[in-house]
Amino acid sequence: MNGNKSDTIVKSLHDLLVQEYHVQTRIKVNPLTASVAVTATRVLIDNPRRLSVVIVNTGANPVYIAPDNQVSTSRGIYLAAGGGSMALKWTDDFESVSSERWAIGSGGVSTLYIEENVLV
Repeated sequence: MNGNKSDTIVKSLHDLLVQEYHVQTRIKVNPLTASVAVTATRVLIDNPRRLSVVIVNTGANPVYIAPDNQVSTSRGIYLAAGGGSMALKWTDDFESVSSERWAIGSGGVSTLYIEENVLV
């Protein structure tokens, strides 16, 4: 073994991430809130360490998502009730993935499942 990258034994995804990108990550679930109502609610804060995020509407009412508090039922990404979702990852969406997100429910309180992958 001479210390080359190819000499490192990769036994897990963790090892691969450390070897290839020199980073460690972790998953955070619902880091800010798990529900939204009929007023704009911040569901993600700005986080420059966020690599990816998935937001799933697990509630019974439609939800709209936007990068600012101007989100409304006519301005935002529509997430259908009972499983509508959106996903962002840094390799596709660049710095957009690190931006805050706001949500508003249509017709009552809706629950969200939010999973983000962040640098440790």
